[in-house]
Amino acid sequence: VNCFDKFTVNPNAEGDDPDNGIFSTIQGAIDASSDGMTISVMAGTYTGTGDSVITLPDHGITIRGIDGAENTIIDGQGARRGLIGEGCGDNGTVIEGLTIQNGYSNDGAGIYLDGCSPTIHDCMFTGNNSSSNGGGLTCANASSPHVIDCIFTSNTATYDGGGICCRDASNPTFDGCTVSSNTAGVYGGGIDIGPDTSSSP
Repeated sequence: VNCFDKFTVNPNAEGDDPDNGIFSTIQGAIDASSDGMTISVMAGTYTGTGDSVITLPDHGITIRGIDGAENTIIDGQGARRGLIGEGCGDNGTVIEGLTIQNGYSNDGAGIYLDGCSPTIHDCMFTGNNSSSNGGGLTCANASSPHVIDCIFTSNTATYDGGGICCRDASNPTFDGCTVSSNTAGVYGGGIDIGPDTSSSP
């Protein structure tokens, strides 16, 4: 258990230094975090080597790009998803001030939520490509995120939901979001909402 209430991610740091609360990777900070912590992400482009650049924990955290989405970029490099949250429920997680770009996956190339309901605020989803559904964002299995002031643009899906795909009794809320210039091969170039799913507004 750490004694910090905040970690800082600096892409120029020489590795992770949990004793001083400084990390070179967002995932390193997440893995060392505890419930209720804020992870302040400095400007830079962050990539990964696994299936996703960022994997959310079970406990609630805030991931905040302190220099804004235009300067704080999660880049899937056309090889992996930007962020995944599975089974984290409504634990108070907040994702704020990030650009999620160039994600690639068979579902939810930018962000994939499975039974996970964070607040996503002031983020941009762009250039993400799903080989199935949900180019920018997929909400699955009763995920009910609150998505505020986000931009979804130039995302693609081979089948449904170029920008956003929601299904499986999910109930997302969107406030002040812009969805434009997204494409899908079958349904919902911008947004696809499944028959067992609701959304607001």
